Amino acid sequence: MSALLLVAVCALQSQTNKTDAEQESQLIDLSNFYGKVVGTEGDSWFSHPDWKIVPKGLQNFDGILFDVSGTLLLKSQNMPQLKEAVRNIPVHKTCRYIHLLHGVGYADEDGTSIAIMEIHYANGDKRQFPIIYGAHVRNWWKEKEEKVSEVSDPNSGVAWSGQGEYPPPDRASVRLYRSTFVNPLPTEAIDHIDFVSQNSKAVPCIVSLSVGDKKPVVKPQATPALPSRK
Repeated sequence: MSALLLVAVCALQSQTNKTDAEQESQLIDLSNFYGKVVGTEGDSWFSHPDWKIVPKGLQNFDGILFDVSGTLLLKSQNMPQLKEAVRNIPVHKTCRYIHLLHGVGYADEDGTSIAIMEIHYANGDKRQFPIIYGAHVRNWWKEKEEKVSEVSDPNSGVAWSGQGEYPPPDRASVRLYRSTFVNPLPTEAIDHIDFVSQNSKAVPCIVSLSVGDKKPVVKPQATPALPSRK
């Protein structure tokens, strides 16, 4: 194979890999639902210093396409001024999976339901999925003294994590979680989705929503090497 042909093949393969998520993930537009929080920088949570190191725009996490362009926040005991629910997010699609990119402000007890994701179908049916602290998501800040970092739901995990000037490196890093929910009615069109707070201590933060027929591609965790026997 000539060098020129090899370059062309590599470029084509790279473009194919890049568009895989775009072809199999369908973004749900949340731009009309992004919320603002009084008291944060610019009155917008997304402009808070926490978010400076987060990759913005279209992102491929675990093979799923997400749009990191804002945040949808729900009320909690720590932020009672927020909306209790965000309703009527239009979908109008059929799918096998619903992918959520999210985090939470503040912590709560493992097993606490922090929000409900309600799926409303075009045929009038409704299904509810609880979003549970410790199963699907943990604190947006990963504190140095955090004892348990994993989540128990096998279809959830850290999609992105990073460390910048804020939060202080000696205290914490930040992270976003990806949770995938299996649609119980994959042949029925989803009309809309609601998110409803359960008024826990944690502040639910929905960053992006995507649907499709593709499972996430999750890299297996590295197995620690066994000590050699001499």
